[in-house]
Amino acid sequence: MVVQSEDSAEGRFLPGPWRLARGESGFAPAVWETPLRMSDGAPLITGVDFVCIPARYFEAMTAFYGETLGLPFVKRYGNRAGAEYQAGNLTLAIMRTEDFGGTFSANAMPIALQVSDVATARAALEAKGVRFVSETFDSGVCWQAICVDPDGNPLSLHHRYAPTDEHPAAL
Repeated sequence: MVVQSEDSAEGRFLPGPWRLARGESGFAPAVWETPLRMSDGAPLITGVDFVCIPARYFEAMTAFYGETLGLPFVKRYGNRAGAEYQAGNLTLAIMRTEDFGGTFSANAMPIALQVSDVATARAALEAKGVRFVSETFDSGVCWQAICVDPDGNPLSLHHRYAPTDEHPAAL
């Protein structure tokens, strides 16, 4: 079914050819019917360049990501309180929110940082004073332990032990 109407769950207008999807709970967000493409046929979105981590206390945050976690420093944003650190294939952009026109609010959900052994990584970070807000747990496909950075943003130490699904189910 193609619709061009309001999304009753969110109260927002859905422009374009949206298809309403039904999940096990009876409602799922609307799904765009045809993938968006560039004029040359390439996908419109090709990846994620970086993820922003909001900061209040920039110096404490850069010390945490660079020294405590040991992530490689990538760059500083000139005179602004912004810096990037590399976590494998993902760049973490630490940005003092007010310097970029926003109001500080810590992330609500964790960024999952891949580690080879959650228990060993947790012990090393606890020895450096990092505060954990969860026990180490098994989700059925991975081990995780959630800690927080100096400004309260949650981070998950994550190790997937189950093989990834080569053919994930569509929405």
